[in-house]
Amino acid sequence: MIRSLLRSERGISLAELAIAWTVAAIVVAGVVTWMGAVLRADARQQDRLDVIDELRYAKGQISSELRFATEVYPPGAGDDKISFWLDGGVVGTAEPGEKITYEIIGTDLIRSTDAVPAETPSVVAEGLVAADSAIGITGDVVDIKFTVDFDVTDSHPARSIETSIKARNT
Repeated sequence: MIRSLLRSERGISLAELAIAWTVAAIVVAGVVTWMGAVLRADARQQDRLDVIDELRYAKGQISSELRFATEVYPPGAGDDKISFWLDGGVVGTAEPGEKITYEIIGTDLIRSTDAVPAETPSVVAEGLVAADSAIGITGDVVDIKFTVDFDVTDSHPARSIETSIKARNT
């Protein structure tokens, strides 16, 4: 039977060819759709990891600097900022560039110093939820809390990451 088909000069009909192309197109469309969904999910996951890395870096930087601070200055009423003296030069002498300030401005956590000439303040974390982010001192405890919403789409509610730093100012 197979030999007779191979010897046949009849070939494939146009209908058979159309069916084969239709099935192949459906399979390719399914693979392309699936790959698009995988790539979008990967991009969302990478965004989440970037947010987590940024917050981890900000928390580590602030914690490290607070740990070695010589003096912590309380924020003014209603201020979302904290300043401290990080003695890095002549021991016991406050020099330009040693006063570090972290401040929440809008949705950004900004780090600046009193260096002369003035340095450009750096954005340590961005996209903060202003209502859920705060810097303050209660008694002798420094409390820094910041929250970031991410992955906000029409079909998903916002997801939040919150991190806080508490240090005793002694």
